[in-house]
Amino acid sequence: MTDHIIDGRPALPAPEDRLALPAPDGGPAGHEPERERPFWRRPMVWLALGILVLLALLSAFCAGRGGEEEGGGGPPVASVSAAPAQALTWEDRLAAVGTVAAVQGVDVTSPIEGIVVSIDFANGGSTGAGRTLVRLDTTTERAQQAALAAQAEQARLAYDRARRLIERGAVAQADVEQRRAEWQSLVAQVREIGTIIEKKRVDAPFAGTLGIRQVSLGQYVSPGTPIVSLQQLSPVFVNFPLPERSFTRIREGQEVTLTSEAFGDRSFTGRVTAIDPDLQADTRAVQVQATVRNADRALRPGMFADVTVNLPGSRQVVAVPTTAITRNSYGDLVYVVHRLTPQEQQQMQAEAEQEAEAQKGGFLSGLFGGGGDEKQAAGGEEGQHRGEQGQPPPQVVARAVFVEVGETRGLLTEITRGLKPGMQVVTAGQLKLENDAPIRVTRGNASQGAQPVPDRP
Repeated sequence: MTDHIIDGRPALPAPEDRLALPAPDGGPAGHEPERERPFWRRPMVWLALGILVLLALLSAFCAGRGGEEEGGGGPPVASVSAAPAQALTWEDRLAAVGTVAAVQGVDVTSPIEGIVVSIDFANGGSTGAGRTLVRLDTTTERAQQAALAAQAEQARLAYDRARRLIERGAVAQADVEQRRAEWQSLVAQVREIGTIIEKKRVDAPFAGTLGIRQVSLGQYVSPGTPIVSLQQLSPVFVNFPLPERSFTRIREGQEVTLTSEAFGDRSFTGRVTAIDPDLQADTRAVQVQATVRNADRALRPGMFADVTVNLPGSRQVVAVPTTAITRNSYGDLVYVVHRLTPQEQQQMQAEAEQEAEAQKGGFLSGLFGGGGDEKQAAGGEEGQHRGEQGQPPPQVVARAVFVEVGETRGLLTEITRGLKPGMQVVTAGQLKLENDAPIRVTRGNASQGAQPVPDRP
């Protein structure tokens, strides 16, 4: 740089010789500012494009799934079995589950303690009233009885002597009375020991059938220890409950029929002999007792029995196979086979199309916009050709009907409300059904070949 002096003062330097100032962003001196980047090189632009592409792929995937579902023709058709509701005439009767009880039955016990010295019965045998079953050791009691008998005899002699002496005035009247009291006390003690000896002989209280003995020779038994079961098996009682609504229909003397699983198809007959005057507070049931002859002693105490009380008259009922009834927390229901009318078919098809359009239209359609009219037009064309290319609308559906259930006899159950005779009900395949589900009825009946169950109230 050349120094110039003007009027004794240094002149300003030339422009090219001046020092460059630093850049505002701290860059090197004399550096020109960087030019702005193009918009396609910005990261946010590429991120937005990636999101749009992802949404487009998702929309195409959902549209493909919707097309596949439309081509399937709606929900699948379930194959079920069906049977008609029958109008039957049932004999009027009451059914219940009872328990067989012996007219007389006890566990024979000993009233006092002792050691068993004799067992005079066979297991499972019969016995008569008063027959000795078991004897206990009485050696000690007999010795005590003999000693007391001797003391009583001595007391009697002393009393006789005092009675003779009082006639002579040799003894006082009080001495005579004391001698008599001592003699009578000893006589009572002898009788007490005799009673104990008799109680150590255990006899049958009534005639009946014995069970299996529960004591052995030499065993010490205490009061109340069971020795053997004794049951009178002819006749027997059958106790069974009936609901409150049947209280006015039951009478003494009515005929009853009962069966037991132990005897298969064999039935026993008897008569109602007793009815409890009050009802059980917890179950609101009345206890009824019937008597059955049981001449061959087939029925045994403790057996369960299916009891039927035969009532005069009959009634008309609507019955369906028991398998047709579906039970849930809302009540009992059956699925009725319903054939749709043409109007109902068109209505169901319109509802299905509206539901399909509602499922297809979502936030994706609103996001992309456009093509709404084209989609509606395409949907209309697809709706016209759906019956030709896919499955036709269902003609038979299963409709759920809530019913009230009555008595069950064999394989049939009475329906007191909700069905009419002749209505077809689904008897198998209900687990895969819902209301108005399309079905295909097969010829088979779920109740064919089944075994009847005992009648239930």
